Amino acid sequence: MIQQCQGCNVGPDQLHIFGCPNEPCPFCFGQLLSCGCIYRQLGLDPERLSAIEGFTIEQEERWHAILTAKGRVPFGSDPRPPEQRPPEQ
Repeated sequence: MIQQCQGCNVGPDQLHIFGCPNEPCPFCFGQLLSCGCIYRQLGLDPERLSAIEGFTIEQEERWHAILTAKGRVPFGSDPRPPEQRPPEQ
């Protein structure tokens, strides 16, 4: 078992540093940085938001609050509900 996250160096059961490329999304279970859930959760159209402009501070703060309310996934934890996890060997 890996003792530290390769992206942000946190240990087991610690929350990833926000922006870590290894943090899973608590909504879709994909990679948080690239999954697109931020657009759905904030009601944004990704086609209209320029990649150069990025998100406003207010949008980032709302996203942090939404993630915190949902429950961010600590390092080493499986974000999927138990019924969706593979059987243990």
